[in-house]
Amino acid sequence: MIGLSLAEMIGFWVFILLYGGIIIIGIPG
Repeated sequence: MIGLSLAEMIGFWVFILLYGGIIIIGIPG
């Protein structure tokens, strides 16, 4: 991954946070 644009970095982290949140919330529930 060379030369990531700001939009790609934001999209990547949003995906990680949402996916991680679903996993974290889903485990106890």
